Amino acid sequence: MRSATLLTAVTLTATGCSPGANELFRSGVEAQLAGKDGVARAAYKRALRRTTRIPGIENNLALLDMKRAAWAEADALLLRELDRNPDLADAAANRVLLQLLEGDPNDARALAAKATAAFPKRALVHFAAGLAWRGGDDTKAAASFAEAIAHGKRTMKARAAFQLGLLEAGRGKHDAAAQAFTTVTKHRRDAIAFYNLALVQTRAGKLDDALAALKSGSALDPEAALIPALEAHVQARSGQVDAAFDAIKRAKKLDPTLLGLDALRGELLVQRRAPREAVDAFRAEATHTIEGKNPFAKDSWFALGLLAVELSDYAEARKAFTAAAELDPKDTEAVRNRDVLAKMTEGAL
Repeated sequence: MRSATLLTAVTLTATGCSPGANELFRSGVEAQLAGKDGVARAAYKRALRRTTRIPGIENNLALLDMKRAAWAEADALLLRELDRNPDLADAAANRVLLQLLEGDPNDARALAAKATAAFPKRALVHFAAGLAWRGGDDTKAAASFAEAIAHGKRTMKARAAFQLGLLEAGRGKHDAAAQAFTTVTKHRRDAIAFYNLALVQTRAGKLDDALAALKSGSALDPEAALIPALEAHVQARSGQVDAAFDAIKRAKKLDPTLLGLDALRGELLVQRRAPREAVDAFRAEATHTIEGKNPFAKDSWFALGLLAVELSDYAEARKAFTAAAELDPKDTEAVRNRDVLAKMTEGAL
């Protein structure tokens, strides 16, 4: 969320201001953009001691306070900024974002409604409103992000379209999400945007389009392991087994810790009628965890159990179904298979 707060860099236009204050403001902006928060804070405060007529100083000081979670101090600065410069849309947007960061979504939404009414053509205000409405009224959030795209410049268009894509994907509106991510790629050549575009296209069953998006994403970031990982699933759904195996190898080479790839490899080996190799693949998946967890582990144990039964290795099947049942005691089929095999193999373990 912090990335949503934008630094204002308002050119000094007020007459009668000290040129020295102007220079201090500019040096503060440069320091803040460079991450030198202490230097920026000192420059802004020195500028304020000379004049209060430069729009944006207190807004920028508020951003520094938001960065260190000093919410009350930040809000006081933003309120003073808006009192002195009621037309500064950035400060209104940052008040919305401040409430979100502080954990007050209802207050953020109330401020968002006022801010969008006051600044109907300011993209940052609509972007902040979209973040505020998200999770409370997703229809309003989508409309706000759309307004930010309509009124924003290239960077804002890309940021707002990305958030809109995530929102629509979460609502299961795959075509709308794909359109939003396509908008991102028009304004920002970004591998993660192409990955998300491919993901929603896959969910919509547009597999050729998904593969094309993944190709574009891989060209932008050849080291992104998630891209060949998703490609493996798309190729598998397309019936291109050899291409799926190749994508799995590429993904695992880039990131051996990725979960789910050995489970997919097991499924493909089952299709190839290679049950023993599939058993090894499912076991590799089931025993591969990150911080003790793997969402694919239970199903991998279950699949391993079925294959072990097919291979007449009932003791191994019992172990697999036992492991699956331990991961999910409510899986009645795993529990039933475990109990049946326990009677068949009593004393074998």
